[in-house]
Amino acid sequence: MTMTEPHIDILVDLQTEDETGLPWTFLEDAADPTLILPGRYVIGGAGRAVAVVQVIDVGADGLVHLRPVRGTVEENRHLLDAQPTSA
Repeated sequence: MTMTEPHIDILVDLQTEDETGLPWTFLEDAADPTLILPGRYVIGGAGRAVAVVQVIDVGADGLVHLRPVRGTVEENRHLLDAQPTSA
């Protein structure tokens, strides 16, 4: 059985955190920026470090905060179809 690497919706180093305690990146690093909406679940990461992440916020300057979901992409794939919820 071969494992295929999932399509990454937004590039992010999941090990970096700012003062919020969350990983961050920029909207310009998204494959499709229209998918990056607060509350939405997408696939984030780089290389082999990939996870389902929830978009927490998108700043006017394009700064995006993400919250990784525990577990594998396969275990959390059902979240990817969920619509964003307003906070």
